[in-house]
Amino acid sequence: MIFKNWDPHSKRWSFLVLALVIPILLTAMIFRYISTSQQAHTTNTNVAVVNNDRAANFQDTRVNAGKQVLLNLSHNHQVKWHFVSAQKAKNEMKKGHYLMTITIPKNFSQNITTALDKTPKSSNLKIKLSKHNSFLSQVINEQVASQVKTQVVASIQKSYDKTLLTSINKLGTGIKSGSNGVKQLKDGVVQLKDGNAKVDRNLHVLANSMITFESGTKQLSDGINTYVAGVDTLASGNKTLASGLTEMQTKTAPLASGVAQLTRGAQKLNTGVQSYTNGVAKTKAGADQLNSGLAQLATKTAALPLGVAKLFNGSSQVNNGLKTLAAKTGTLATGVDQLSLGSTSLSSGITTYTNGVSSLNGGLSLLSKSSQDLDGGSTNLLSSATQLSQGVSQLNTAADSANAKIAAMQQLLESDTAAMANLKDAPATIESAQQLQTKLQTLTPVLKQLAGLSSVLSELSEAKSSLADVNSSFANLDKASSALNDAATKAKVSATASQKIVSLLGSVDTSKLSSADQAKLTEAKNQATTSTTNAAASAKEIAATGTSLQSLSSAKDKISGLADTLSQLNVDSTTISTISDLSSVVSQANDLLASPLMSDTTVQTLASLEKQLPTLSDNLNEFKQFTAGVQQLNAKVNGKDSLVSGVTTYTSGVTKYTAGVNSASEGAAQLVANNDGLTAGASQIQNGLGTLNSRVPTLTNGVTQLSNGAGQVTGGLASLNRQVPSLVNGVGKLKSGSQQLATGLTTLTQNSGALNSGSQQLSTGLQTLNSQVPTLVSGVNRLTTGANKLVAGGQKLTQASPQLTSGAAQLETGAKQGKSGADQLASGSDQVQAGLVTANTGIALLNSKLQDGATKVQNVNAEPQNVDHFVNPVNQDQVLNSVGSVKAMFAPLVIAMILFIAAILNQLGQYARRKGHRHNGFGLSNGMLLLLTLLQVVGVLAFTMIGGIEVLHPIELMVTAIVTGVSFTALCVLIDLLFGAPGILFSLILMLGQLAGVLLPTSMLTTVYQAVSELLPVTHAMSAFNYAINGVGNGMFLQTVIVLLYPIVIGAIYYWVSPQTKFGLKKVKD
Repeated sequence: MIFKNWDPHSKRWSFLVLALVIPILLTAMIFRYISTSQQAHTTNTNVAVVNNDRAANFQDTRVNAGKQVLLNLSHNHQVKWHFVSAQKAKNEMKKGHYLMTITIPKNFSQNITTALDKTPKSSNLKIKLSKHNSFLSQVINEQVASQVKTQVVASIQKSYDKTLLTSINKLGTGIKSGSNGVKQLKDGVVQLKDGNAKVDRNLHVLANSMITFESGTKQLSDGINTYVAGVDTLASGNKTLASGLTEMQTKTAPLASGVAQLTRGAQKLNTGVQSYTNGVAKTKAGADQLNSGLAQLATKTAALPLGVAKLFNGSSQVNNGLKTLAAKTGTLATGVDQLSLGSTSLSSGITTYTNGVSSLNGGLSLLSKSSQDLDGGSTNLLSSATQLSQGVSQLNTAADSANAKIAAMQQLLESDTAAMANLKDAPATIESAQQLQTKLQTLTPVLKQLAGLSSVLSELSEAKSSLADVNSSFANLDKASSALNDAATKAKVSATASQKIVSLLGSVDTSKLSSADQAKLTEAKNQATTSTTNAAASAKEIAATGTSLQSLSSAKDKISGLADTLSQLNVDSTTISTISDLSSVVSQANDLLASPLMSDTTVQTLASLEKQLPTLSDNLNEFKQFTAGVQQLNAKVNGKDSLVSGVTTYTSGVTKYTAGVNSASEGAAQLVANNDGLTAGASQIQNGLGTLNSRVPTLTNGVTQLSNGAGQVTGGLASLNRQVPSLVNGVGKLKSGSQQLATGLTTLTQNSGALNSGSQQLSTGLQTLNSQVPTLVSGVNRLTTGANKLVAGGQKLTQASPQLTSGAAQLETGAKQGKSGADQLASGSDQVQAGLVTANTGIALLNSKLQDGATKVQNVNAEPQNVDHFVNPVNQDQVLNSVGSVKAMFAPLVIAMILFIAAILNQLGQYARRKGHRHNGFGLSNGMLLLLTLLQVVGVLAFTMIGGIEVLHPIELMVTAIVTGVSFTALCVLIDLLFGAPGILFSLILMLGQLAGVLLPTSMLTTVYQAVSELLPVTHAMSAFNYAINGVGNGMFLQTVIVLLYPIVIGAIYYWVSPQTKFGLKKVKD
């Protein structure tokens, strides 16, 4: 429409100018807006700072790092700092006023002071970003937070560096003192070197002398070993000699006697040999019989070893069992003592339990009697409450009617007072008298109603007396509650005592008791269990009764409140007399008005009435208060929680309470009935355990004796078991000997003649020997005495031999060690001498270096400018341009979107050409379309450079822009050819979709959108522009440019494949 009246030539050039100017202007406007917006609004960003830090002490210095951070931030004008409380910061963050909150924790300074500790703690700054942040503002706030952290670190580092430099100055002083000490050390080392030289010479002499000493100790050791061997041999021989001589000495005394006896015996021998030879024949016959019996004995002894072995094993088992039994007797005695002590505790506990049960039964009996009286009183209370409710209702009805008339009566009295004064002063005012008479006539019905209140008031007085009786009943209820609490306490104590008794009886070990004691124990346990059950049931019933009794407290409070209300009503004769006086006054007034007004009687009556009217007015005010009290009383008696319902609940609770008390009383009676059996069972257990305890020592002694006897039996059987093989062997030998005896007796019989001859010769020789025996005994005694002395000396030598051998070995070993030590000392002394020379040189060097170091360290300056240099060693000559960095960050997106918009404009030109507007010259040819695209690219790049954006790779930027512009134009033309007019809308939607996607990093998009973004050309165009401008994504530029060519390739394929499109485009000329 805008080109309708233009000639074709003007239309074409106007479209070309617009298509070229629009992208360029958009580029300039967007970059201008980024610059001005960033410069104008960055300093207006509101950031809250909350300081919760508490000052701390560090090396006698007060550290307040939080305050220092606030001071530093106050000089930073990058954003608007607001130093506020935590609550205000939270509220303003919710409203969106503050975009970021920086919180300094309370332990900030304390953590800073731990820098030199073993485990230093970090000082944290809590930074919270508002939900109202946009993506850009969040990036800016994060940069601000990073700068704040840098400033805080610099401030802390400044404090640390100042302390460090001061310590270094102190170190210089210490190093200088150390240098002086090293100088003294050098002088001492020189003296030590001279002394060590003398020691070294003497150690070499000692090492040479130790060689000769070692050789001599070896020879000494060999000689001592030979000597010790000879001493041992001599001692052994001495012992053998002494033993033989001693044995000979002991034998010489019997020898003399034996020789004498032998001489006498030899004589008898001759006689006996004859008898012997005669008995040998008889002995031979007996030997044959012995041989036969021994053969039978040998046969029977074969089974003896097996039987003795079984007997020994059985005895061993018996002995082991008795030992085990003896070992357990101590445990048995301890257990019986514990049982005895437990039975005493049991008896004491049962006594306490039975006393408590008896007290409980007595208390529950009294409680049961009181509960009957309480039940009767609750019934009377219910009847009185019903009557009171009815009376109060009637009283309230009458009071309501009276109350409605009281106001009118008070007005009437005021007017009557004035009227009576008028009547007295001006009797002629009859009209006023008539009006007064009319008003008094209206009071007559009210007075009748008030007259009926007297009976109700009498009932109210009776209700007050009934409530007094109820309060006395409540006093009984309090006593019953107290008694019930005591009963509940005693029931719980009884149940606890019974449970302890059951536990104590259950812990008794019945295996050590007799069957009768076990039966008694079981019976006592059953009785205790029954008592426990009954006591627990009684406690439960008493608790339920107490709950019912507690529910009556609300009724008690209500009735007490009613009594207070009735007391406040002051229902007495004064109130009733007030009503009577009012009636009397009204009656007199009526009579007065009915009589002649000017009579003396009338005047006197008027004077009397005039005096009574003020009193009557006061009485009406009191009566008005009375009616208000009646209304309150009615609300409490017949209100939401009525008195009758409360008293009914109270009566029901008293009935339940009475039933519970009766049940508890019956349970207590059952507990009392079981007391005698429980006490008797405990006494039997105590007596039985006492008897058992007295018999335990006898049992223990018997077991010990039995164990000792079994041990002796086992020992004897062991000896017998060991001797059985010898017995069997002896029987065999005896059998063999008997056979030899038989053979020998045969030979003996044969040699009896020679025996007779020899006995005669023996008798002669023995006589000669008997004469030489005294000389032999004397010589043996002397030899024995000398041998004993020789043995004693040999023993002393033998005892001293190990010491002599050990000393020689130690001397030899010590000589070797001494020689080795002397060599080592000599070598070590040489090393020490060399080390002292080196140490002297090193100490001199150390002294020189310490002096140099002290000079340098003392020259270290700890002034504020030096500390600042440690924190900021490098000056930043060029201030970072945050606006430029923001424009560079958005430049890839802006250029890509402007080129896409230019492509849509080119699509409009192609659409117009394709729809027949070529006749008026509005459409563009292919060459003109390409030229327009290149001009758009050049214009956009030119204004990009004019906008102050620094480009790292200009050539890559130009190549990317040309490829991107041609690719976007080809894509839009292809969309126009495919979809026609809707294609323009589709291109706009595609641009907006890509714009929405590229505002965030690809990794932050959903999986579906990430996949779609890989197919969109703007994604790859932005990657290439980002590399060309900011150097991001190095190494992927060529691949990205190749990917951008796919719309051109697809458009070319479609152009050459579609004949209609090809024909339609080629036939049009510029």
